[in-house]
Amino acid sequence: MNKSGSIQRGFTLIEVLIAMTLFTIMMVLAFNAFSLGNKSWASMGSRSQRMHQIDMVYRFINQNLSTVGGLSVEDLPPDSAQFSGTEDGFSFMGLSCN
Repeated sequence: MNKSGSIQRGFTLIEVLIAMTLFTIMMVLAFNAFSLGNKSWASMGSRSQRMHQIDMVYRFINQNLSTVGGLSVEDLPPDSAQFSGTEDGFSFMGLSCN
């Protein structure tokens, strides 16, 4: 009570400033957490998409590689590819552009 006998209600300027400072700090922390979560979500989405594409290619190769017959150098059109090696094994060097 003050000298006149009435009860004062309200906040002092210091109390309001402290409350606003604490609120601002909490909002900055919450925004940073949200921003970090959003970046992680986007990164995981693109990573998941790449893994899905890799999985599709792997499955396609796995399913269709066994049905492909042997490839012989004689089967290729003349001057279309360059190979190096022996009869037991050879490696692809590149395509010639005509």
